[in-house]
Amino acid sequence: MTALELIRAVAHEAPVSVIVTDAVITSPGPTIVFANGAFEVLVGRQIEDIIGRSPRFMHGKETRRTALDMFRRAFESGTHFHGYLPN
Repeated sequence: MTALELIRAVAHEAPVSVIVTDAVITSPGPTIVFANGAFEVLVGRQIEDIIGRSPRFMHGKETRRTALDMFRRAFESGTHFHGYLPN
């Protein structure tokens, strides 16, 4: 079982939103490869419209560039990110 298959099995019916993306962070990536039903409800879009898109589609006026930059640096360095990324 791959990691993605395990996440799908565990998160499919989870009551919280879960997405998995690939590791490409340069635009237009990353690309969503999995989203569960709770995420579908959260964003008000069908799974078919979410898979293959970048989570950047959720950025809005509350999204802070400084937090995104901190996330990117942590991701690039392979360290953990603890923060709040409102979309």
